[in-house]
Order: sequence, then C-alpha cells, then structure tokens
Amino acid sequence: MRHRLLFLTKIVVTLLLLFFLYSKIDWPEFGKILHQANFLWIAVALGIHYVTYFWSAGRWKIILENFKIHAPFGKLVRITFIGGFFSLFLPSMVGGDFFRAYYLAQDRKQRLTTTLTSTILDRSAGFLALLAIGTVFAAIRSVSVQGFPIFPSVASATGLFILANLMIFNQSLHRWLDRFLRGRGMTRSVERLDAIAGGLATLSRNPAALCKSLLISFAVQFMVVLIVWSVSLALHTQIPFIYFLIFVPIITIVTMVPLTLNGIGLREGSFYLLFSQVGMSREACISMGLLYYLVLVLTALPGGLLYSLYKKQDHLDESLHRMETA
Repeated sequence: MRHRLLFLTKIVVTLLLLFFLYSKIDWPEFGKILHQANFLWIAVALGIHYVTYFWSAGRWKIILENFKIHAPFGKLVRITFIGGFFSLFLPSMVGGDFFRAYYLAQDRKQRLTTTLTSTILDRSAGFLALLAIGTVFAAIRSVSVQGFPIFPSVASATGLFILANLMIFNQSLHRWLDRFLRGRGMTRSVERLDAIAGGLATLSRNPAALCKSLLISFAVQFMVVLIVWSVSLALHTQIPFIYFLIFVPIITIVTMVPLTLNGIGLREGSFYLLFSQVGMSREACISMGLLYYLVLVLTALPGGLLYSLYKKQDHLDESLHRMETA
C-alpha cells in the first residue's frame, strides 16, 4: 500500500512539474528547435553513454574483487545493462542497483549484504567524482542562479558527503552512530552501515584498487558531461563547455531526488533553471533535457533485450520475483 501511495505521489508531482514547464513554452519555437536538431550529435552522445556502461562494470569488478568475488566481466556488463533498464523503466518495483546486488548474490552464492555493499561503494565513488567535478569548476568560473552563487552550495554538499564517509569510517564516530541508530530501533540501518564501513575499510587497504575506482569514476562522470554537451551541439547552442562541467553534476544530483518518475520534470526544470542563466531560452533548455532523456532511454533499452534473452538461462525471472515479494 505504501509503495502504491508513493508511486501515485510521484505521478502527481511529475504532472505538476510538466504542466508548470510546458504551460509557458513557445510551441512553434520549441518545434523549430527540435526539427533543426543535428541527430548525428545524438548518435555521438549514445556512443559515449554506451562506453560508460562498460567502464562502470569495470569499476564494479575492481570493487567486487576486494570482497573476493570474481565475476566474469561479461556477466557484470550484462547485469549493469539490465540494472540500467530496471532503473529507468521499473522504478516502482526494483531499483537497478538492488537488482545488480540481488542477482549477483544469487549467481555467485554470496550474501546479499556483501553484494549490496559493493553496489553502494560503486555508486559512492561515482557520486564523489560528480561532486568534485562540480565543485572544482564552480570555483574556477563564478556563476549564480537567481542571484545566489552556485559554488558555496556545491562545496557544502561535497563537504557533507566527505564528512558522512569519515563518520562511517572513523571507529569512534561509527560506534556513536551505531548507538544512536540502535537507540531508535533502526537495527537494519545499523547492519547496512556496518557493512558499508567494512567495505570502505577493505577497499582502503588496497590503494591501487581505490585509485583505479576513483579514476574510472572521474572518467565516467566526465563522459556524462560530454554526453550533455553533445546534445547541446545537436541543438546548435554556443554555451562554453565549462558551464556543462558545473551544471551537469548538479542536474544529475537533482534528478536522483525521488520526487518524480525517473526524474521527469525535475530533469527538464533543472536544465531550464541552470542553463537559462547563461543565455539559453526556455525552449532550448527543455529541448536539451528531453533529448538527453531520449539518450538515457535508448541506451537502457538493450538491458530489456538482454533480460528477455537470458531470463530463463540465468533464472532472472525467479530473482526478480523474489525481489518483488521480499
């Protein structure tokens, strides 16, 4: 019942945001921008995004090996694609990261806590790179939104994220946080926190693996910026590249907030709020957000095909059923 209510709430918020965005749009101008788009640049964006799937699978493999889980790279790529499909098309049922963790635990006969920790660390490395890129370039080029400078907000988010990781990793702070959560009956949160702390400790004892994970994370996040920049080139915009290095991390973080279906509405609204500050029209901003979402959808579709091809062979249907009923 709670999941259904949450799903309905997301639908309502999505529709309200879309109404707010599109009620003030100049439809002839909007159609003209899309009609004149150079879809060769969209193809470039698609190609870059496909590369990020493979690099992300490589990062996950490095993290998994620190847990003594030796999964074939090809299988991890396949799971990553299927997880991307679930994240985009089945948000109310199974998250892509949870699917990756659950299925790998079933396939490799591992504890779910261990594989779930690996996906959290994988996501965390990407999130750190995302924040770092946004913070560094917001410091280099000063830009404001409605009169408020971006740098203090992004730098604060980066600082809080690092502080949260230090709290988990530091033994005394970790024990205090454990007691705090246990005192409020949040035992499952304590178990997950302990697993994450153990995973961080394991990864920190292997500096080479840690450095490789972070380097791949920075490369992947930089490629995400290149994807959005390619979409902007498809629309013949003349926005300097540095603004993409500042804005795209912020848009990605905002889209992660689970208020709408797959970030629809939040994504386009964020594009408009940020890129309108550097001279882009409402119609161009929303067009860029829509075409970027199109790239996400097209790169997620192969995950659905892989799922249909391998669901019987790899018992994916059984795994998905267990996750839905858990």
